[in-house]
Amino acid sequence: GTYAQKVIDTGTAHTAVAATYNTQWTTAATWSGLKIYKKETATALTAISGAANIRMAQAAIVELMVQQHNLGLSWNDLTWYQMQYAVVKKTAKTTNVPYVDSATAEAYLRANCPKIVAEYENY
Repeated sequence: GTYAQKVIDTGTAHTAVAATYNTQWTTAATWSGLKIYKKETATALTAISGAANIRMAQAAIVELMVQQHNLGLSWNDLTWYQMQYAVVKKTAKTTNVPYVDSATAEAYLRANCPKIVAEYENY
């Protein structure tokens, strides 16, 4: 929340202040614990690991929070589906992931990332 608020307050893109990312979500184990993955192949899930991918996942969540705020909605109302969608769609530091509501994110993930959804729902 603190980092998203900083982006909101300054209007500065996440890429310009990358060193100030959330210090809590910095390990692959944390992301796996959240059941949020980088992508899925035909046979397996790809965990979020390595500094670059962890930063990108953090950026995706921060951007989603900023978009949610700009729509006049609460961060607390974001769903796992929206967060997972943002991370899957965030393919580069400069990729701007369009905001989607929870139902749209869920439909996309069910159609394109069934293993990730199953991992989350069977947790």
